[in-house]
Amino acid sequence: MAQQLSGIDTLHDNYTLSINAVKLVRDALEGEVVIKSPLNRTVYLPNTISDSIGEKERDFIYNLYATRAEYDNIPANTLESLIGAIARQPNTYEGISDQMVNDIDGDGLSLDELIKVTCSELLTVRYCGFLAEHTDLASLGFDNNKVTRETAKRLNLRESVKQYTRESIINWDFKRINGVLQLAYVVLKEQERVSLPNSLDTDLVDSYLLLALDENGDYYQQRYTENTVAGVEGSWSEQVYPTTTTGRFKFIPFEFCILGDYSKGIIPKDCGYIYRIATKSIYRYQISADLKQVLWYNGAPITYSTGWDSSSFEQYKEMTGKDHIDTSPASHVPLPEGSTMGQLDWKAETSAYFVYMDKNAKEIEALGGVFDTEMNSGEETATGRAIDAAERMGVLSNLIMNVEKSLERVISYASMFKGQEVVPNIQINREFTAIKITAQERAAILNEWQTGLISDQEALRQLQRGGVLVATVEDLTNEMQNTGQ
Repeated sequence: MAQQLSGIDTLHDNYTLSINAVKLVRDALEGEVVIKSPLNRTVYLPNTISDSIGEKERDFIYNLYATRAEYDNIPANTLESLIGAIARQPNTYEGISDQMVNDIDGDGLSLDELIKVTCSELLTVRYCGFLAEHTDLASLGFDNNKVTRETAKRLNLRESVKQYTRESIINWDFKRINGVLQLAYVVLKEQERVSLPNSLDTDLVDSYLLLALDENGDYYQQRYTENTVAGVEGSWSEQVYPTTTTGRFKFIPFEFCILGDYSKGIIPKDCGYIYRIATKSIYRYQISADLKQVLWYNGAPITYSTGWDSSSFEQYKEMTGKDHIDTSPASHVPLPEGSTMGQLDWKAETSAYFVYMDKNAKEIEALGGVFDTEMNSGEETATGRAIDAAERMGVLSNLIMNVEKSLERVISYASMFKGQEVVPNIQINREFTAIKITAQERAAILNEWQTGLISDQEALRQLQRGGVLVATVEDLTNEMQNTGQ
């Protein structure tokens, strides 16, 4: 029997080092509601108002400062554009059952949807995890520690692939076991809302799923669940050994899916492609707050007057009935003899704030951020530039290749539960932009079809690839067969 690991909630050094950066990019994608929330307001917009003034006045000034700040959700716009480009054309699958294609996680998530979610995760935080399993075996606590075909049929178990976010993968280690450098253990943290005893209230309870290899190199699962009663220790489930039809797994069927090229056993600290755009957007938000504060103080006309003395001010009070000089908008200021009045001219467009905002916008665009204030039309749109930038850096091609290979491996692990050795093939769309062929090119395709150089199917395929057809070639072919054309 394997030994229980102590400190199940221990965090990996990489996790501790990078979790704040992960939170930043997540918050940046959520937008202004999260960035300006009470929990985060001073995190992303520190209160730098001088402590020398009273607390009440200080809070008033900071509230104005924070309220006026503008946050442009460029990270979300960019991510949506890139995911939209990846999902523009359908993916193709071979060697994968229809059940897995339509419901890969056992909760109704299709393989297409999982790919979109995974691409989004990698672009955002650089990696996530996949676990191949029948079900949550540790929570079932099988007495025989073995899932046979009869057990699987009786409990209606089926193979599935579960995805885990970067935040939920809290600890791991790689060692040379069974002669191969491989994952020795990984701890997955989950939260679920449970009902409190004799109450309608609920509470969030943490649980930890341990996936590990024992001293014999056999894979087992074990779950630790915290107790809802304060001061009472949580409990461990029985250790469970998932099996194939030929015996126990000699490896953990868990796969790190990573954006980038890393040696086996190296899990990156850096966040994903969107992180750089997120930090630029946060900096822009902070400068926006400073700029709006400066505009508040200096943007409105500021008047000045000279030539006053005590007698002239007494004369002013008699003329207006006021004991102060009124400089509010549209006010009339009667000037005693010898006094003058003017207006200060602040050239805001030359200030360092506007210079920075322009520079920041160009840097965001250079990184591929969807930031387009001119609303250009045509192919060279903000979305097009985002795709071009990501392609120029090799982000999308690397992303798609790694997602394909990780999912192929974990799906092959899942097939082992049924004693199958499938070799899945996943081809994710690589046509990121819509290419419209010219009228001359369309005419050339039609001419080749009319002269018999190409078949009906080939003509339709070329027109579809050229962005001319609304329906797919298969749909059009079926429609023609059904109508007898």
